[in-house]
Amino acid sequence: MRNYDLTVLINTEGGEDAAKANHTKLNDIITSHKGTIYASVFNGRIDLANTFRKHTQAYAIRIQYSASIQCLEALHKEFKINEAVIRQTNSTMAKILTPTQIEELVS
Repeated sequence: MRNYDLTVLINTEGGEDAAKANHTKLNDIITSHKGTIYASVFNGRIDLANTFRKHTQAYAIRIQYSASIQCLEALHKEFKINEAVIRQTNSTMAKILTPTQIEELVS
């Protein structure tokens, strides 16, 4: 399994409850495919620097996880059929650091 950093922008038309439901759905997809979630953050409504599909605001979700190829395929399928998703970026990470490890590196 590889480590990934997923960022998803959700349409604001459905409201915050719909965005939180999408956040829960993404977490469920990862855990149902035997993936491990290290950090899962719902950042709330943000202003976008650029306009994506005529949207100037979105709800932001960020998840750091490790998963198999089957999980990535399931997430990709969800992004294709879910019309609330404006943009998504899934990056490979070499290593996931805990907050205490980050503090040690900074000091």
